[in-house]
Amino acid sequence: MDDPEPKREGGRAARRASATHQKLLHAALSTFTTHGFEGCAIEDITERADVGKGTFYRHFHDKHAVLVELLQSAVQLIEGRITTIHPRPGNLSDAIGTFFKAYAWAFRERVELFVLLTQTQSMMATRGVLYPDVEPLFQRLWGILDQFLAQYLPPSMPTETRQTYIVMLCGLMSGALVAGIPGMSAAIAIEKAEALGEAMAPAIAEHLRCTV
Repeated sequence: MDDPEPKREGGRAARRASATHQKLLHAALSTFTTHGFEGCAIEDITERADVGKGTFYRHFHDKHAVLVELLQSAVQLIEGRITTIHPRPGNLSDAIGTFFKAYAWAFRERVELFVLLTQTQSMMATRGVLYPDVEPLFQRLWGILDQFLAQYLPPSMPTETRQTYIVMLCGLMSGALVAGIPGMSAAIAIEKAEALGEAMAPAIAEHLRCTV
C-alpha cells in the first residue's frame, strides 16, 4: 500500500506557502495604502509580514508584482458584482445607478483594496507615472463597465466618447468613496456615496443621452 505521508506533507507545504503569500499581500496592501506605493520598499513589506526578503522573492519578483496582484483582486470584485446583477437594469438611468451600487458593494468588501486602486489611478493620471504592468488592469476595468453600459447608451455615441465617460464615472465613484474615509467610518462613507450615485444617475443619464 502506498504511503500517504508525502501527499499530506505536500498539502501542508502548499497550505503554508499559500498562507505566506496571503500574509505578504496583506502586509503590502497595508504598507502601500499607508505610505504610498512609491514611498515603500520591499523591506517595509517583509518587516510588516515578519518574513525574510528571501521569502518575499520566492513569491514575487518585485513590489510591482504585488501591486498587480492586489489590483487584479479589485477588478475581479467589481467584475463579479457587475456580471451577477439580476434583474438587468431596464434603462440607462437604472444602469448607471446599478453600476454605482455594484462599485460600492465591491468597495465595502475590501476597503483598503479600493483605496489602493484609487491611489494608483490618481498617481498615474495626475503625475504621469507610468506602470506598464498596471495599465492593462485599468483597461480591463473600463472594458467591463463599457460592456455593461454600452447597451444603454445612444448607438450614435462615438466609441472614444463613450469610453471617456466610462473612465469618468469610475473616477467619480472612486473619488466619492475614498474622499469620505478620513472623516467618517467606511460604512457611512459607502452609504453616502451609494445614495449620491443613485441621486445623480438620472441627471447623468439625461446628459449622456444628449451627447451624440
